[in-house]
Amino acid sequence: MTKMRAKFLLLVPLLLVLFLMLFGCNAQPDSKTLQDFSKLKQDFGVQKAYSSDLEKMDEYITQLSVLSSKSCCSSSKVISAELSSANAFYYLAKAINSSAEIDYLRPGCNSKEINDAMNYSKLSQQSAEKAITQISALTVDELKNLRENQLNFIKGYKERAQQINDYLQRIC
Repeated sequence: MTKMRAKFLLLVPLLLVLFLMLFGCNAQPDSKTLQDFSKLKQDFGVQKAYSSDLEKMDEYITQLSVLSSKSCCSSSKVISAELSSANAFYYLAKAINSSAEIDYLRPGCNSKEINDAMNYSKLSQQSAEKAITQISALTVDELKNLRENQLNFIKGYKERAQQINDYLQRIC
């Protein structure tokens, strides 16, 4: 019985290690992921500010999502905050574009442009709120991987999206 118990006690940790290797965190190490993140920002030209080219931003967000799925630990928090921030900017830009297409002389409250602008402004606010929460939770070292004053920019995006939404609700 003791030999059987000894084998069992040896087998359990081995099975646990095997299980963790197969199904555990197999993400890239933080330093590699953060290098890829820096390169991605450089490739899309968004190191200092986001691009007004929405197609470029859409592709950047897609690539960022892929990178986020490969990350873990500290880099995961940084990339998630960047992803939420980029989404807040992207949806705000879409809301502004949609609101520019509204015929304000005859605003139909059920028009596609008004509905789009309101939906995009709400998505921007939600993304900004998520980004604010994520950025606020980052350490000083983690914040170095984001843009300087990024939190303030995101708060500005949220405020502008709220202004668009409030204005469109007043005219309807």
